[in-house]
Amino acid sequence: MMVKKILLVKLETQTHLYAPYGMLYATDALRQAGYEVEFLHIFENEINRVYEATKRLNPTAICFSVSTAPPLIPTLEATRKVKEMGYTTIWGGMHTSVLPEIALTENSLDFAIMGDGELPIIELLSELQKKIPDFRKVKGLAYKKDGKIMINPKREFLQELDLYSPAFDLIDVKKYFMNLFGLKKVFPVITSRGCPFRCAFCYNLAVNNMRWSTHSVEKVTQIVDYLKTEHGMDGIFFHDDNFFTEVKRAKQIVEAAKLPWSAEVRANVITQDVAEWMKQNNCRMAFVGAESGSQRVLDYISKNIKRDDLINAARNLSGSDVTLDMSFILGFPTETKEERMQTFSTIAELQKINPRVNATVKVYTPYPGTPLYAESLKLGFQPPKTNEDWARFNRETCHLPWADNKELETMHRVSVYAFTTMKDFLPPFYSVLHPMAVMRYKSNFYKFPVELRAIDALRAGKRVARKLGVVK
Repeated sequence: MMVKKILLVKLETQTHLYAPYGMLYATDALRQAGYEVEFLHIFENEINRVYEATKRLNPTAICFSVSTAPPLIPTLEATRKVKEMGYTTIWGGMHTSVLPEIALTENSLDFAIMGDGELPIIELLSELQKKIPDFRKVKGLAYKKDGKIMINPKREFLQELDLYSPAFDLIDVKKYFMNLFGLKKVFPVITSRGCPFRCAFCYNLAVNNMRWSTHSVEKVTQIVDYLKTEHGMDGIFFHDDNFFTEVKRAKQIVEAAKLPWSAEVRANVITQDVAEWMKQNNCRMAFVGAESGSQRVLDYISKNIKRDDLINAARNLSGSDVTLDMSFILGFPTETKEERMQTFSTIAELQKINPRVNATVKVYTPYPGTPLYAESLKLGFQPPKTNEDWARFNRETCHLPWADNKELETMHRVSVYAFTTMKDFLPPFYSVLHPMAVMRYKSNFYKFPVELRAIDALRAGKRVARKLGVVK
């Protein structure tokens, strides 16, 4: 009997690789169904390896992991090439889950998987082997029929995560280690999927619809023990969307792991009792989506927390070795300049209460499928139209018609110098620009950012010098 082969590909444009969990879980599902899997997680300058592997394997299909980000550009190139070679092409990931209609405007793409991929990929491949396939049967699949894009009903959220295990044997785990909180072998571990909350700007609402599913504590412990024993993992970044959805479960996982750890946690979860437990159980960093210092904005985005929760979280962890990394967003629809200033003043208050508060301030970017995306369209936001445009869609290319975009960008950059406290993440020229940044936010003056332009000029000059070989 001929072995069925599948080639999985994830292309990157960055200089660091992040653990490709989606593909690792899909691999286990494919293996259980009897497929032989080869996985390439490579940078765009290695794209020829995709074509070499395709020729060597002669796979049933090539499946690409696709995000709405710059790696989509080389993924398009590779998809077109392998389609020219005569192979079936499949995309899965966040891009197809949120924008299946846009994805399938690509002529070289045959199928797009939406949501959890373990079951759709198996059912799709099964249909492909039939003389008369019926793709309508496959929930969570989008495809083309007679030139028309067909979107099947969404598949039920995968509840039994323990049915599958990430296929770590397919990757060199050490390549994915992170330097974090003073450790050099921190590895991301995923214990659950989804989030039961309804933040109006978050992709989770669009993709997972407030659903949450988990691995058992026993399964997570097995994964952690494997990574410790076989690969020397010395710290964990729990990479769940909401690790503390069930506090009791989170505590059991941490206590069994017996390693330094970090995780995302909602501000209102960090009560005095939970904070004391975090201090006693080797928590090195807690990531909190704070979003805004304005209670009206927090209510508007359905964050379901109070501004006082941010203050209490900082206070409850003060005096400890736990870094509290809090992220904020400027530029939400309806947000006023006064409310942006409330965000900056809140950050200053948090850092006064707890010097280990590190604040990251970003600019709002509308993404499809969320309530705020619909609101953004009503307010005049013009979304990208093509896969290529979505690939280039980011803070710099996104125009928010309700805001002063130049001022928002300046506020974002000022915040980097004003509110970064983690030594490993201090930007260049921090000691010089920090006092200037503090002066800007205190005076609420963001025009004529000559100091930022000077930094841009220095960076541009350094890039030119590198090209000329003057500096390394």
